[in-house]
Order: sequence, then C-alpha cells, then structure tokens
Amino acid sequence: MITASFAAVQYERGQPSYTDLLLYGMGAVVAFTALEALVSRGFRVPLEGGSDQVITLGTALAFVSVALAITTALGVAAALRGGAAWFGAALSASLVFILTESLEFILAEWMQERRGEPTEQS
Repeated sequence: MITASFAAVQYERGQPSYTDLLLYGMGAVVAFTALEALVSRGFRVPLEGGSDQVITLGTALAFVSVALAITTALGVAAALRGGAAWFGAALSASLVFILTESLEFILAEWMQERRGEPTEQS
C-alpha cells in the first residue's frame, strides 16, 4: 500500500527530493506509531490477535483498504504543496489504510462468528 501510495504522490507531485523522501517515510511511521500507542494505552497493553481464519479473511478483504489509501494519498498530494504534500499523503494514506483494515477485520470476525467458527487465537 505504501509503495503504491508513493507512486501516486510522485505521479501528482513529480520527482521527490531527499527531504521529500524523508518526510514521506516519517508520515507513514507517525501514523502507525500514533495509532499503536493509542490502542495499546501508551505501549503498556499488548494488542490481541485473532484466529488464523479471521486474519486470513480480513487480509483477503484488504483490496478495499489499499484502494482507499492510494486514492487518499493522491487526493492529499493534489491538495497540498511541497514537503507537506509528501508527509500528509503518507500520513493520511496510512491512517485510512489502518482504519479501513480494522473495519475489514471486524467484518471478518463477524463473518466467522456467524458461521460458528473460532475468532480468537488458540
């Protein structure tokens, strides 16, 4: 997702400078770090995993989160200029990806429950 989002930003903004590359990388890292810190209560509570079936099904649904993230990156790159476009595109694409992927995993868990299949790790 992040590679394709980068290509979308490069398509919109042109060839990045070294600073733009750093800003893009930092935008992606900030998004993941912030959300992981939030859901783990400051990295104090381990994140729970789902069953292999839930993970497999949730991953199979990822085409939605990937498409939305790439589209978001392109939109942000079109709206912003300079380094802000690179940082903002990576940040927003990552946030959209993580949040949409979370919904995909919730849907996968719901589907597993409806089928009477296990939803938690053994």
